[in-house]
Amino acid sequence: MITRAEITEGAAGLPLPEKYIEAGARAKALHAATGMSMMAIGIQLFMNLYGLATFLETPNAGRKGRWPWICMGFLLLILSALAEGFQTSMNIRRGAYAVVIFGDTVLLYRCYVIWADRLWIVVVPALIHLSTIGVVTRRIIDLARTQSCAPLFHSTFILLSSTFNVLATVLISSHIRRSYKRLSKALPEFNLTFHKRAIEILIESAVPLTMCGLARSGMELVTVRVSKTPGVLAEDWWQNFLATGIIVDALYYIFAALSPQWILFRVTLGRSYREQPFDTLTSRPNESPMWFSKDSDLSQYEDTDSIREKTLGDTDSQGKPSLDLEHGYLSQKPHTIRADLNRRTEFSKRDRILGVIAAPAKAALSARLRVRAELELVNRASTLTKQENT
Repeated sequence: MITRAEITEGAAGLPLPEKYIEAGARAKALHAATGMSMMAIGIQLFMNLYGLATFLETPNAGRKGRWPWICMGFLLLILSALAEGFQTSMNIRRGAYAVVIFGDTVLLYRCYVIWADRLWIVVVPALIHLSTIGVVTRRIIDLARTQSCAPLFHSTFILLSSTFNVLATVLISSHIRRSYKRLSKALPEFNLTFHKRAIEILIESAVPLTMCGLARSGMELVTVRVSKTPGVLAEDWWQNFLATGIIVDALYYIFAALSPQWILFRVTLGRSYREQPFDTLTSRPNESPMWFSKDSDLSQYEDTDSIREKTLGDTDSQGKPSLDLEHGYLSQKPHTIRADLNRRTEFSKRDRILGVIAAPAKAALSARLRVRAELELVNRASTLTKQENT
């Protein structure tokens, strides 16, 4: 407790004891962290309200499968606000742990949707996620019992969460990159910008969160080391180090909320897992079908007759015909391909759509039907090319 004499000395301009100088530095850092957290909550509030407004303006046919993602976005907003309230009033991070676990769960589900045909690949990130939950549970129990916990628990938690984000992001991006690369080799005459999509997935899948997590984990280990051997760092360096740690810690929890929120925001607008080389972001996002949800069925797609009747002839900036893998139709097709599609009465609606749907959406469907449809599409294109040459 600060005595009346110490307050008088501080008001008179005399130097305060070192412990109060350190407390003042921490208070400034906490004030700055609280301001950044409030700004992040405002960004989340805008995302959720804008997504809800977009959803309400969308026709009923385009709303299917979006309600769960809107609810998840608002749930994440509530958890973030409660976590910040607990941190500000009681200086505890229990609510922030819930935000991190929730965001990692969204990313794990996304990884599961992408690798639905090879679930064994998702086992490792799932085990890391379960380990993170175990560490958080142990830390919360220790805090409830003794109001203190070993510093290594927090460092282990952040390190596990960061490792999970790196692994899940690499798995998602590599799958999408490999799928588009395979299709570009099979259909070289079409323009497939899979590199851009893979980078976009990386950015929206918590690269900032991973960087802040690794930095905070390293700083936590340094804090444990220095606290065991006092005097390793000068006093002013140590104060600045602690203040920086508070800021980095706040950034980590901010990105832990914003990264999954950004994914949910794109899903709500219908722009997640999309590849539109020629359409801009203003091209009727409200009416676009959703491809993120694993529960989405083929009833949300357009029927085959309307697909075949779409306007043909779109090309990219280099004059190449475009293959729209998402909407389920071909652009700039020769007349023979269109006639051949009309004659394909033996192929079911499911197989016809699977032949031209994007790899991320196809991953949630049957792998056998996906391969058969792709081979059928490549064989037809090759046969028609030979017929035209002869």
